[in-house]
Amino acid sequence: MAQDNKDIKEDEKNIDDKSMETSVMGISDDQIDVIRDALEERNAPAVESLLDELAPADSADLLEKIDKDERDILIQHYSNQFDGAVFVEMDADLRKAVLESLPSEKVAQYVNELDSDDSLDILQNLDPIFQKEILRKLSGRDREAMVEGLTFPEESAGRLMQREFIAIPEFWTVGKTIDYLREAADTIPEDFSDIFVISPSYHVTGEIPINRILRSKRSEKIANLSLEKLNRIPATMDQEDVAYIFKREGLASAPVVDDNERLIGVITIDDILHVIDQEAKEDLLRLGGIERDDIYRA
Repeated sequence: MAQDNKDIKEDEKNIDDKSMETSVMGISDDQIDVIRDALEERNAPAVESLLDELAPADSADLLEKIDKDERDILIQHYSNQFDGAVFVEMDADLRKAVLESLPSEKVAQYVNELDSDDSLDILQNLDPIFQKEILRKLSGRDREAMVEGLTFPEESAGRLMQREFIAIPEFWTVGKTIDYLREAADTIPEDFSDIFVISPSYHVTGEIPINRILRSKRSEKIANLSLEKLNRIPATMDQEDVAYIFKREGLASAPVVDDNERLIGVITIDDILHVIDQEAKEDLLRLGGIERDDIYRA
C-alpha cells in the first residue's frame, strides 16, 4: 500500500514537472506532446489535469493541431474539460465537425455558458436538424433570442451583435442609474464600457461612458451627460462594413437597431477583432490556394 501511494505521488510530481504554462504565443508543440503521451498511456487523470490548465484559446489551438483520431478521443472522453469558450476560438469548419459529433444536450450546455453573440456564432453553421434539437433544449428566452438572431442575413450585424446590453431612460439620474446597476448585478453584462440612453419607444438617443457616470454627482440628470453623436448600426449591415465604421470612427462599441430604429443589441470591439481575424485567415487560405475543408481531414 505504501508503494502504491509512493507511485501515485511520483505520477503527480511528473505531471507538475510538465505543467502546462501556456505562453502568449499559444500552446507549444512540447505541451501538445505531453498531452499526447498521457493519451497514449491512457492516463486519464493526467489528461484531465493538463487540459484543465489550458486557456480556451489554447484548448482550441490544441484541437486544431492534433490529428483526427486524437481529437476524437479528447472530444468523446474528455468533453467536460472543455467549455463553450473553447469553441468560440475554434476554426468554424472544425467546430462544426466537432460539435456535430457530440450529443445535442452537451452542445446546449456549451451554448448556455456563452453570451448571445457567441452562442449564435456556434449555432449558425450547424446542421439544421441538429440545430433544432439544441434549440429545443434551451430556455424559452434563450431559444427566442437564438431564433431571432438566425433570421438575420449571414455575416450581418444582427448575427454579430450581443443581445446583452444596458439601456436606461433619459429622465433617470446618476444615482438612480448606479442603484440600478447594483441591484441588477446578476443580470447585466459582465463587461461593458458604455450605457445607452433610450426614449420611451426604445430609440437610442445617446450613450454615456461608465466612467463619466462614476465621476458625476448622484443628482445629475442622465440627459445632461448623454453623448448624442452615435453610430447606429442597422442589423442588416454587412459585418465588414461594420468593421470599417469601427476603424474609421475609433469605436469601442456601437448600438444595433432594427428597421424601426429600435435598440436590439450592441457590437463591441471584441466582436470586430473576431471578424478581422476570420477575414485574415480566409485571405491567407485563398492566397495559398487551400480549401478550408482540406485542413482538418487528416
